[in-house]
Amino acid sequence: MQLHAKQTRNSRYRWSHSAEKIDGGFILLDMGAFQACWKAHRSGDLRLVDIRVWLAVVEILEQRRLAKSRKRPLFRLEELATLIGSASLRTVRSSVRRLERACLLTWNERNLRLHRGDVMRTGRPYVPVPRRLLKWLANSGSKSDIATAIATCDSCLFFWSKEKRVESGGYSKSGEVSARYGISERSVKRSRTKLKKIGWLAAVSDGRAGGRTGARFTADVTWQRSDLSPQRNRNYTVLSPPKEDQITPFGRKYQEPPAADRGAKLRSAPDLRRVIVNDLKSPARVNRLYEQCVRARLIKPSEAGRLKVFAAAERALRCGTTNPAGLFVAVIRKRLWHHISQRDEDRGRDAMRRSLGPTSRRRTSNRPSNPPMTCRRSVRDLIAASLQSAAGSEKPDTQIASTRRKNEQQLVSFSHDEQRNTGPGHGSSAGCHDGRATRGLPTGGQIDPV
Repeated sequence: MQLHAKQTRNSRYRWSHSAEKIDGGFILLDMGAFQACWKAHRSGDLRLVDIRVWLAVVEILEQRRLAKSRKRPLFRLEELATLIGSASLRTVRSSVRRLERACLLTWNERNLRLHRGDVMRTGRPYVPVPRRLLKWLANSGSKSDIATAIATCDSCLFFWSKEKRVESGGYSKSGEVSARYGISERSVKRSRTKLKKIGWLAAVSDGRAGGRTGARFTADVTWQRSDLSPQRNRNYTVLSPPKEDQITPFGRKYQEPPAADRGAKLRSAPDLRRVIVNDLKSPARVNRLYEQCVRARLIKPSEAGRLKVFAAAERALRCGTTNPAGLFVAVIRKRLWHHISQRDEDRGRDAMRRSLGPTSRRRTSNRPSNPPMTCRRSVRDLIAASLQSAAGSEKPDTQIASTRRKNEQQLVSFSHDEQRNTGPGHGSSAGCHDGRATRGLPTGGQIDPV
């Protein structure tokens, strides 16, 4: 490989790398088929894993072409799963079915074909893509990585079939890549930085900033993946280090205690951002958590809100098997009150009473009890008779005072007799000899009006 400067009409110098081949080989990728696959992905018919499976199918077809075997090749899903780095055959099978529904692939054990679809091809029909880069994209490439790498190959890699050489170097503009593949410019620049980091892409720094043509880039035709670890010899046994080795301490020495031991020690005050199991077991600490919920505007300050917090704590202790504290926080923050049962609410009410202390008894009212109905009627009759007498004839003051004193004594004795007769063990007419329902009245049943 040699580096040379080539003078053109549009620019003074064009830096490019010329080589006879690309290490690891390359594939002439059909851009019409790739654009059809990308269009199905943008419309929602395909997922990202489906594009990676499609790239892996291109690699498998190239392997079968270079094998030149007379035997009929076999295509298995295990080989696809190895190329995309997935351990689930179900994922690979689902991706193949989606590609078949999009009319981009035909798959069976004896036949494997790719279809272009009905997408209008733009640019070059075939683009050289290094096989090592294709495997890396199929194994761990993101959406922006795949789009940026294929666009860079389209603009920076050229294969001259007559001269049988490959030329690396060209212009690439992030805005054009963004508009062509439907990704943001920031994602394109991030993917370029990633490709530079792994050593496949390099920017040409000749003092000229990329204008309308974009920046200048070159692709390394001798690139090899550095993230692949070398194969290890599996025929040797590894001995464990001695106990005196401080790199791997023996037992639980210098190690963090397990989660159960860390949660056993209570903190000075509970914290809603870091709830432990022992906070839920203490009614006083649950009450503190309720106050924090009120300050965070998760619950309204009321007795009903306090009961919800205590019931959520009982629900978390009863149903939380692996993370009761997480269940409690989820019920509070997401307001999952419909998960709380009547049993949790009853237990929460008991815990709330214990946290608030002994309840005070109701104070007895000092207001006297209502007088009996018969006494009320007598008072009304007394008032009516008094008004009638005042309107008809007036009496001397001494006679009015004596009559009023006499009526008050009769009312007091009447009320005592009524309360004694209506007590426990007595009927409504007990102690009456003349068949009347009251006692203590005069024989005529008349009260002198005032």
